[in-house]
Amino acid sequence: MPSSNLRETLKTAPFIGPLGKSLARVYRKNMRTAADWWSQGIRYPALVDVRMSWPEYEARLAKEGKYYSRRSFRLNLDCEYDIVEKLDMALLGRFAAIWDGFYRLPPDFIETLVETYQRGWLRIRVARLQGEIISLQYMEQYGSYALCLPPFYDKDAHRLRSLGSYMWFKLVQQATSDPTIDFLDFGGGPVVNMPPDAYKLRYNPQDFGYRIKTCLTCGYMWPFMRLNEALRCKNCGKRVWVWHYAARFKYPASEW
Repeated sequence: MPSSNLRETLKTAPFIGPLGKSLARVYRKNMRTAADWWSQGIRYPALVDVRMSWPEYEARLAKEGKYYSRRSFRLNLDCEYDIVEKLDMALLGRFAAIWDGFYRLPPDFIETLVETYQRGWLRIRVARLQGEIISLQYMEQYGSYALCLPPFYDKDAHRLRSLGSYMWFKLVQQATSDPTIDFLDFGGGPVVNMPPDAYKLRYNPQDFGYRIKTCLTCGYMWPFMRLNEALRCKNCGKRVWVWHYAARFKYPASEW
């Protein structure tokens, strides 16, 4: 039977035709689901290497970075930088409302932050002026990798203090003395795509070849270079089985 006639026969057969179409729909749906799970949790970071001392980090800064570091520290000599262990909901609500007045926060921001804290991944840094907290910064630490949120503060009241630069540089300074952290992710990566005047460049973020995978089941994040390092969550063990096999056709065996 010619191939064209065979195709017509399969289309019109009472059992094979509908079954074939049904299997094709299931296959396409599963592949879309796997592809969504894979692609939605991948992003490029802007990493600051803190596997060194603070003087070594300062020495690697560009001229502009050194200027803002020294200037912000000089303007905030009367401030005290501190680590806070407990999440204060009233403090979070107050600073979230202040920051929302400058940059719109996601509607589920506080809820997501509380969940991260309950799972033990949230770190809190504050700046105090005469005992009063004037700036608040959150960091999500996943193993030796930490995703940093911008510092929250009243930009109108503290505009002359360069408080944002102060909080970022103090965060790096504290992390260089913390052996549990290797990289700080300042967000907005990859660095190569940042505009030349991006303020984050003053902190010397770099592209190390890592990508960040976020588990869509538990929310855990981890850096990876090789494809097989991203297929299983390092926290809950969730794995994308369909992509594990489909990717073999695209990537050589050496990548596994």
